[in-house]
Amino acid sequence: PGETDSEFNDTLKLTDEFQFDFIEAYIYSPRSNTLAAEMPNQVARRKANKRYNMLTQKVLGQLKSNAGAN
Repeated sequence: PGETDSEFNDTLKLTDEFQFDFIEAYIYSPRSNTLAAEMPNQVARRKANKRYNMLTQKVLGQLKSNAGAN
């Protein structure tokens, strides 16, 4: 719930290094009465959506690129 921009950028870099064939990515949704919901520095929903789209589009683009190379 408190992923920093730096941590997210590290995740994006990993997609270059490992060239995933598949990822399961989810947008965090706080649930009441949980420790995660009480954590500081929660990522705004809009930013979380943007990050999700960036990550999934990047991996999808790599998969398409790799499929065309084979």
